[in-house]
Amino acid sequence: MNNFLSGKKKLITMILGIVSGVAIAFGLDQTEVTTISGAVVAVISVVSYLFAEGKIDVERIKTAADSVNDALEIIEGVEVDPVIVKGFAVEADESETEGTAD
Repeated sequence: MNNFLSGKKKLITMILGIVSGVAIAFGLDQTEVTTISGAVVAVISVVSYLFAEGKIDVERIKTAADSVNDALEIIEGVEVDPVIVKGFAVEADESETEGTAD
């Protein structure tokens, strides 16, 4: 991720340098060029930050989903007494009560 953002920062710096040079060559005041460049850098920084945080959140969600899936696989492999689950009585099916005395 850091390599991705580092490459983007270098590209953005190069583009701003070219645009600033061309703007000054066409007669824009240095103050205007500086203001525009600063605004562009600020917007790109915010967008880059949001993009990076979004990628991090996606990875966290994938990790959490994998953990839940692993837990479900473990739970499905455990045999549970159908009549008593965690200390609470559960009504047995009719097929389980057949053949038992009343």
